[in-house]
Amino acid sequence: SRGVTRADVSARRHAVAAILTVTAIACIVLAHGAWLGVWRGPARLALVYKLVVQFAGAWSLALAFAIACVICLAIAYRALKVKAA
Repeated sequence: SRGVTRADVSARRHAVAAILTVTAIACIVLAHGAWLGVWRGPARLALVYKLVVQFAGAWSLALAFAIACVICLAIAYRALKVKAA
């Protein structure tokens, strides 16, 4: 669109990468807590955590959060990757 500069696009990419990196850090912290068996997340999600641990095990919840972390970091890397034109 008109008026969009490379600096604007770069700033947006950096913002997306920052948000995804913070989300990845949150996911890895939750994975660590699930692996240790301690829920540190929001209280309203504690019931979901208990159900997942009861039926699937804490390791599977930790693995799901770890996978979410890797996905967030991969998308953040891709957002920062600049294609040579």
